[in-house]
Amino acid sequence: MSLQAVDAGKGVRMTRYAPDHDDSFRPRQRRLRRPIWVTAGVLAAALVAAALVWVPPRLACGLGSGLVERGGECIGVTDGSPAFVPGEKSGLEQQFRAIQALIKAENDSVAASGEEAVTVALLTSLTPVDGGPLSPQQTLRSMQGAYVAQKRANDPAGGMGDAQPKVRLHLANTGSRQTQWQPVAEELASMKDAGAPLVATVGGGVSTRITEDAFRALADEKIPMFAAVASADGLNRSGRTGGGADREGRIEGLVRITPSNTDFVLALKDYVKERGDLENAILLFDESEPDLHVATLTEAFRKHMAEEIGGTPDQPFSGSTGTDDAKSHPFSPLVRSICRTEADMVLFSGRTADLEKFLVQLTDRPCKETRQFAVLFAETGPALSADEEKTLGNAGITMVYASSYDPGWRADAREGEPVPVGFADFHRAFVEHLGEEDLSALESGDTERGQGSKAPDAEVYAALSNGYAVAHHDAVMAAVQAIRLSNEDNDGGDISAERVIQVQFNLNIDNVVEGAGGSLEFRPDRNGDPTGKLVPVIELPPAGNRIDPYVTGSGTR
Repeated sequence: MSLQAVDAGKGVRMTRYAPDHDDSFRPRQRRLRRPIWVTAGVLAAALVAAALVWVPPRLACGLGSGLVERGGECIGVTDGSPAFVPGEKSGLEQQFRAIQALIKAENDSVAASGEEAVTVALLTSLTPVDGGPLSPQQTLRSMQGAYVAQKRANDPAGGMGDAQPKVRLHLANTGSRQTQWQPVAEELASMKDAGAPLVATVGGGVSTRITEDAFRALADEKIPMFAAVASADGLNRSGRTGGGADREGRIEGLVRITPSNTDFVLALKDYVKERGDLENAILLFDESEPDLHVATLTEAFRKHMAEEIGGTPDQPFSGSTGTDDAKSHPFSPLVRSICRTEADMVLFSGRTADLEKFLVQLTDRPCKETRQFAVLFAETGPALSADEEKTLGNAGITMVYASSYDPGWRADAREGEPVPVGFADFHRAFVEHLGEEDLSALESGDTERGQGSKAPDAEVYAALSNGYAVAHHDAVMAAVQAIRLSNEDNDGGDISAERVIQVQFNLNIDNVVEGAGGSLEFRPDRNGDPTGKLVPVIELPPAGNRIDPYVTGSGTR
């Protein structure tokens, strides 16, 4: 079904029929006067009513901004202005405005150049709230990573090949819970025929049924998608997407930068084998619908860690993220049960906010003096503060993350260290395009302070630590590479979203995407999952059990 709205008055042939009798002697003026006044009155009332419905939601977000207030949030697509900000006070409002001002400036520069340009849209939750699918911090880093990739794409010396066509980056807000995707998808579809046509979307948010529905709607409009962090198994290939529900088959045009949940679990399986001292596991899983990430992560744990789980009953809980009416589940009963098993591993299949609540209870467990635990989890980037690491270490708990980013990666890594080939170039660009005004100044929203200085390494790596900047940089990088590949041998034809879809599975061999997170290839047999993506396993606090990263698509580390 097309997403484009259909004007009921267009495309309909109106035929006038001659009357089969002569009424020319009737007083036409007198006969029509009353209906005209009635019709005019009805029309005026209808226009007023329509204005009362149409105008207020647009006034709330700034008339002329293109944004519409829906459910208390400004929804729609911008070029960086006006700026989206978190839905609740988070302390990051100025940072949000600062990065969007940079995106707006780059878009204006592209427009002023007069060169051929296309549009890529970052589709995600841009008015995030704590406890929602994406946190304000994750959204901020997503925008920063996408912006750095845009700057590299438009710079002949940016390391991304020929800087043609130029790239405009637009921001598409689906709301704090990602529920407002439909009007945004409709707007994106209408942008395919713009002067700088929309030819790809990146991001997409996390793996929920809502995300899948949005992806399928974009696929119907032949708009390619380069997902950054949606890791649910089956999301982009035939069959089921998890949770026992049959879906509509592979989503055409969808590839993703992130490892799949199966990839994450295989990396954790390697870690367990390498350690040799972990034997028994208990699975805790979020039974809430409609969370595809959790449903497919649970299935992957059950399949690939079946030997370690053995006959220990799984422990369900009701997660507290993703929906407004979600309630926090009591974890104390689960912790008491864990203490009564032989488990030395807890396989946690849920969202980060629920993990944090569980860890609080596990830290104060009744078997604290006699039992130590490793908690295995999958996440785009590790999410523990130094104080939290210390607390867990003192309580005999080690967090073990399978991640798509390793905070230990360094731009000056020695030869042989397991750091992606493209990470150093990304790091340099991140410092250049954000650090040139001092990243700490950007973080405070004060872009006038410290101009020309470079951010200290500690601040740069802290900004990268949750993995969202790397994931969204690589998503834009892959999209740009596909766009330019589609334009080869085009004989002056228009660049289109459809042509980009045609070449997605040519991003391999001679067209590898040398991203910050790995040397990424997309092949038909992987159905859009990346080959060559590194999946490091990270211990917090470090316990000295470091292993080489698992590599997606290879079956080896």
